[in-house]
Amino acid sequence: MPRHMSQIQGTQLFMLAKLEGPSQADACRERMRREIMYVDNVDWYGATDALLALDKSNSAGLALARAPYQLTWGAAFLGGWISLPLVFYLPVARWFNTLYVTMDVPETSDLETMLEVGSWTWNWMEPPLGTVSFFLLCMQFAREASTNLGSKPPAVRHREMLAQQLQAAFPQYCPDVVADYAMATAFDDDSDNIQRDNIFMEAVMAKKKGGAEKEE
Repeated sequence: MPRHMSQIQGTQLFMLAKLEGPSQADACRERMRREIMYVDNVDWYGATDALLALDKSNSAGLALARAPYQLTWGAAFLGGWISLPLVFYLPVARWFNTLYVTMDVPETSDLETMLEVGSWTWNWMEPPLGTVSFFLLCMQFAREASTNLGSKPPAVRHREMLAQQLQAAFPQYCPDVVADYAMATAFDDDSDNIQRDNIFMEAVMAKKKGGAEKEE
């Protein structure tokens, strides 16, 4: 049974590289390594330097490319959690009301539970939360309609741009193999995975060498 992508046959490797999923990047990396072995006439280990060079070129602007998605994730995560105390936690609601809303504060007897606090804060929290929710819903429908019309999301355009750049930088290798590798690792520095593969292969070779010595 194969225990590593390097032990997969070529046809199966091609299919894995074309299918989206958790194993796609591993399959594209191994396929790229075999392309380097074929073109440069080197062994599996000898392809490592060229593979690292491709990864370095592909991840040159990685921090800038990931920044919009990281900022979006951070804003969504923070906005989701901060909405809870703003609606239901009286000290935070009082503080926010004093600084930004200035609405009359109900009697203490009307703010004894979280639901009572929420009924008060909802007077000013409903417009922004409702508007933001409706805006995101509209953008989601707009994105779906745009996709149906053939438009490509920004992430897909970024992957394709990287593929074209990597193909131009390394024209000696098969364009399809280079493009698949570039797109599969578009938002990740692949050097750690390349070194991980080397460590695994070294362990396999050491085990085989030890078994051969025992037989002798």
